[in-house]
Amino acid sequence: TNWNDTNLWISGVTGIYQYSDKYIRPYTYINGFPMKEYNQNSVYKNEGGYLYYSGVNGVVKFHPDSVQFFPNVPTVLVERNGKKIDSSQTIHLNFDQSEIHLNIHPVLLSDQNLFKIDVGFDTHWTSITSPKIVSFNIPFGQSQIQVTITDLVHQTDSTTHYSIYRAIPFWKKTWFMVVSIVVFIFLIMGIISFIGFIKTKKQLQLEKSERQINEERLRISNELHDNIGARLTHIISSLDVEMYRNKTENNSIETINSFARDTMSQLRETIWAVSDKAIFFSEFATRIEQYIEQINDLSSCAIEFNQTHFTDFELNPVQTINYYRIVQEAINNAVKYSEADEIMVSISQVESKINIIIKDNGKGFDMKNMRFGTGLKGMKIRAEEVNSILKISSSPNGTVIILTIISTF
Repeated sequence: TNWNDTNLWISGVTGIYQYSDKYIRPYTYINGFPMKEYNQNSVYKNEGGYLYYSGVNGVVKFHPDSVQFFPNVPTVLVERNGKKIDSSQTIHLNFDQSEIHLNIHPVLLSDQNLFKIDVGFDTHWTSITSPKIVSFNIPFGQSQIQVTITDLVHQTDSTTHYSIYRAIPFWKKTWFMVVSIVVFIFLIMGIISFIGFIKTKKQLQLEKSERQINEERLRISNELHDNIGARLTHIISSLDVEMYRNKTENNSIETINSFARDTMSQLRETIWAVSDKAIFFSEFATRIEQYIEQINDLSSCAIEFNQTHFTDFELNPVQTINYYRIVQEAINNAVKYSEADEIMVSISQVESKINIIIKDNGKGFDMKNMRFGTGLKGMKIRAEEVNSILKISSSPNGTVIILTIISTF
């Protein structure tokens, strides 16, 4: 043997061999004649890089770079389920087959150190030096497994591709996605249409119910006006005639006459509240002002009314009559029992709340010891019925009643 910085040369019965850390390179033919010997002698390399090799045909001198070497390229057999796979064919997998197992069998006719065999798919690669089973996870659609043979002597590659097609499930296909989107759109449109139909049906039912209620309200108001109102008017007129004929003081007839007139007034207010036309809070405030003007003519104390700007909103009949009766009762109580010099009625708005305040400077009453009469209890019941807040406070300096209405604007 002869050793230099990078190579080791070995003599054998079939030729001489160059060894490096990557491969063993044989030199077996020179000028078409086999380089053989039957007694193993050494190899000599001079300073010029020429090799001297002794064989049965004599001494052979040659330079390694002048000799072309073509090692036999290995064959790689790829098998699946015991059957050889041809690279010209496509391997078909069902959509539920996510993994494939291949048996890679390299057939080496030269020194295996002269070649490198790699099998890869996507970014997953495996080096093969002996028969081996490799496995890969295959996505849907078309894929390729590559078998690459690298010639380490000449630094060349040869790659064979094996096509694999994994069936795409119908729910991942374009036509199914398009159909799904169309169905989803129609479903959403159907739901929206159905919701709209339900809302329209409820609206129609509500309008029908409101129309029936309005018709009934109109019928009742007409009945009250034409029947009971006419009868009360007749009674009042008869009492007036009777009082005029007697021309004497008759407290009994006068009391009945006063009661009848008060009943007639309340009847008109009820007819106004249950009429079929819409009543807004501004009209309600005007009605309160008119009532105060009527009371002022009969009361010994001064009643003042003021209102600040408020956002108008509509009242239903129940709200209208209850709010009106609460204010009416509060004013009447102040006039009859408070012994006040002044009574102040005010309407103001604070954010979304309307406050109606009835305040007097009378003698007040004991909130702890005094039992609420029918009038105060009725006011509280009316306020609760229309989801409003009624606060009553009293002291020797007067009484304050606050009715708080939650507006709907």
